[in-house]
Amino acid sequence: MRAGLRRARDAVSLLSGTARALAGYHLRGQRTPLSVTVAPTNRCPGRCSYCGIWESRQGDERSVAFWVGLVRDLHGHGARRLGFTGGEPLAYEGISEVVAEARRLGLLISLGTNGMLVPGRLEVIRDL
Repeated sequence: MRAGLRRARDAVSLLSGTARALAGYHLRGQRTPLSVTVAPTNRCPGRCSYCGIWESRQGDERSVAFWVGLVRDLHGHGARRLGFTGGEPLAYEGISEVVAEARRLGLLISLGTNGMLVPGRLEVIRDL
């Protein structure tokens, strides 16, 4: 029951924030990035024939502090939804901290995953 109440409260907060952002755009011409998708890593355990992301450079990942700062900046600029993609976002070592910060800020979070790493990263997806 408590989790359901929290999710309902989060949904109301998300909707009211989105309404404010849209009103700001229409009334004052303020542009707001309502929905943003980021790729914290190119690493992926899959070797799918239709996707070559795993062949791209692997060592160019940003720090957790960078991603947490970006999440805060996006929220401060009015973003209401944040999607994580990749590569495989669950392959990024700091994904749990970044998702936790997005969740703390009340962002709607989506995670594009192939599911291969889900069993070992349940703490990340539990509250999405």
